[in-house]
Amino acid sequence: MRCTSFLIVVSLIITAPFKPVFAQEKAISLVPSRVESDKNNDGKVDYWQFYTDGKLEKIEVDSDFDGTVDETIYFKDGKPYKGERDTDKDGIADTWLYY
Repeated sequence: MRCTSFLIVVSLIITAPFKPVFAQEKAISLVPSRVESDKNNDGKVDYWQFYTDGKLEKIEVDSDFDGTVDETIYFKDGKPYKGERDTDKDGIADTWLYY
């Protein structure tokens, strides 16, 4: 009797559908939405990369390190398609680049 019960339990375990634990857990995204850098090592961020769904969308740069973004590059499908520059320091783009 004891042997028969053991065989029934073992056969139920073997024939049961196998679902690994990790397949039931929700995936955790480790893709950043923004990356910040300090290019001149003064302790202030002066370079930003923005991502959507893991794809680079735009880069903003404070090229003269005055605390204001003066260059922006926009990306589509991983390639730059447009750039803007504020050359007169008024906070409004006055030069446009198309790639």
